[in-house]
Amino acid sequence: MGVKTDAPHWSLWQLDRVLPELTLPDEPEPRPEGPPGAWEAGWTIHELDRTKTRSTIDGRLDLSLRAEGGGLLLRVVQDVPLYWRMSIETVAEVRCADDELLSPEAWTVTAVTRTADGELDETRSSSAGSVRGRKLALEGVDRTEHRLPAGALASSWGLLGALPRLHAAGRDRAEFTLLEELLVPRLGQQLAAAEPVPVATAAGAVSLTRWRHLGEGVPPVQYFCGPRGWPLLVCGLRRALVCRYLRTVPA
Repeated sequence: MGVKTDAPHWSLWQLDRVLPELTLPDEPEPRPEGPPGAWEAGWTIHELDRTKTRSTIDGRLDLSLRAEGGGLLLRVVQDVPLYWRMSIETVAEVRCADDELLSPEAWTVTAVTRTADGELDETRSSSAGSVRGRKLALEGVDRTEHRLPAGALASSWGLLGALPRLHAAGRDRAEFTLLEELLVPRLGQQLAAAEPVPVATAAGAVSLTRWRHLGEGVPPVQYFCGPRGWPLLVCGLRRALVCRYLRTVPA
């Protein structure tokens, strides 16, 4: 890539100047009966701005999961940075199955562009979707339907909460169809555990377990997780997530 880096893994190169200053959060204690229950978690989004200096424009992603109506509700608040002090804020509520991948069943999504002066109301949009059987229905400007292949289903946001569940189940691989930001179905996706990577942080060197996400139509993503499987660092080609907090909450 033509950029000198001391990062311990190629995907961490854009963070190599901030890693020694990071203090990663402690992971929540697991429930005695198995996978994590109700929780809240947040990540800082670093969008690469200038390659040589690794300068970034930063946003945030906050997730929470709780039991509701006999299932699970995943709430998403994401603020993706743009240029000129603008960002796109997305809020989603996703009813999920209580399975390893937090499979999405029904959801609503709203999005709006924000500036330093507030929201641009004319940019506000909303959409909804559901999965019944193998049929994916999406409603936005119009309604579309897709036939999904047999097998597991995951959302790009839900994967962050799915990793500790896979860890608790002793899994080292998962194959699934991905709903990218609950809008675009991506077939032939695969998560696979890989060798751990030592990362130097402000608290000293820590060994992070690693998962690789590869699949049709998506750039490769590396998840660096703590000993209980929570993704502390997530690195793509131009975007990195750095975990700010992890905590369990009363169910």
